[in-house]
Amino acid sequence: VRDALQAGAQLAAEQAADYKAAGDKRGEASMLLSLAEVNYSKRGEKTRQEAEALATEGLKLARELGDKRLEAVAQALLASIGLAGSTLASEHAKLAHSAYRKIGDKRGEAKALHLLGASIVKKGKLEEGVDLCLEAAARFREVGARKLEAFEYFVISQFFLSKSMGREAAEYAEDALAIFKATAGCSSHTAHAFNAVVQAHIVKGDQRQAARAASE
Repeated sequence: VRDALQAGAQLAAEQAADYKAAGDKRGEASMLLSLAEVNYSKRGEKTRQEAEALATEGLKLARELGDKRLEAVAQALLASIGLAGSTLASEHAKLAHSAYRKIGDKRGEAKALHLLGASIVKKGKLEEGVDLCLEAAARFREVGARKLEAFEYFVISQFFLSKSMGREAAEYAEDALAIFKATAGCSSHTAHAFNAVVQAHIVKGDQRQAARAASE
């Protein structure tokens, strides 16, 4: 995986340089954002900072071009990167949501709402963050993205588990599990949701229900 990421980073960097030399700002911005995403995938504080700088440069070019879609992608990426350490994740997520809404991209809106919800939870505002993630789930459902809808429920269950709120966690983990089980190609996601259901019942003190869920 590390070799693949390194190869991807090298290719994106070379293409960004080529586009810049050719005066193609749109191509350069796209490659900078791709390079930022690759660096972010590597994890680590140094690569996070590099990813943030690249995404910021990509955002600058997108704004110069007046390209709302590229701007939305850049803001969403900056929000994702920000969840790992920046205090600006919420602001970037709000701007991403606004940009996606302007171009009528409901799937993008849902992604931005998810990022905003996660950033709000990170600030200690659990109820507000969960409401935003539920709004994201509703948007994903509207566009037929059931797998992503289920992912929102799974994430919400993890938020509640982190606060030892087993009853609430179980509800959303079970919702996620039901959708994953009914959706093709979700075996690994189903396993994670299944584990979340068991853990939620354990946390709420219902050992019998946990054992029943584990035996299914």
